[in-house]
Amino acid sequence: MGFCVSMLSDAKEEALKTNVQVFQNNVIYQLIEDYNEWVKHKRSIYEKEQLETIVKPGRFRLLPNCVFRQSKPAVVGVKVVGGVVKPRVSVIRENGILIGVIKG
Repeated sequence: MGFCVSMLSDAKEEALKTNVQVFQNNVIYQLIEDYNEWVKHKRSIYEKEQLETIVKPGRFRLLPNCVFRQSKPAVVGVKVVGGVVKPRVSVIRENGILIGVIKG
């Protein structure tokens, strides 16, 4: 943070290389406001990334007469009964036995 100061050219280059955020302003309230907005923005990005890593449960039912291939990989038609079903999520039976991973 810099209040009523200028930044040296080598410091600017180093900040760009290391991806350091620099705040400069001649008005102290604006300087603090810029910093607080940047913190809020970074927090929202972090929270979105964390929420995307959470696996939300989903439930689906195999549709009759929609089994196109039975193994390696099984290709079947399903109806999503509830929740969210996404690719790269493990599929388990109600008794906890792992069946496989959803490809698409």
